[in-house]
Amino acid sequence: MSSALGGCSHWRNATDSSPACRPGAVDCPIELIFTANHTEVSGTLSPEHSSVSYAFLVKAPAQLQWSLSGPAVRIVLTRPDGDADGPGLPAAVPLAAAGRYVFSLSSNTMAEDIYGAYRLDLRLSKLHGGD
Repeated sequence: MSSALGGCSHWRNATDSSPACRPGAVDCPIELIFTANHTEVSGTLSPEHSSVSYAFLVKAPAQLQWSLSGPAVRIVLTRPDGDADGPGLPAAVPLAAAGRYVFSLSSNTMAEDIYGAYRLDLRLSKLHGGD
């Protein structure tokens, strides 16, 4: 598994009365590190934690290929400009802009088998004509 926790600017300390940032929450995504343009992550969706978000950086125009095994989920990809695609994505998504993307999974409350272990595989490839 090639992931590292990070990206959370809201960590709670003893004098802070704001709620703690839960790594994986949409406002505190888990930062992914790609090795050879690939990363795999796994986890579990449950009634208490029915969603998880992962962030990653793209330096040049690229294509994201992803696959997921596990419970029924909705997927949203938030682009560096804040625009979002989803709640469903094709298996290959062009990423035209450089910057930070957030890939979010959430249990699909309109389906059955929405909780349990999942495995997410992400691959980045250079788009033809990109730098």
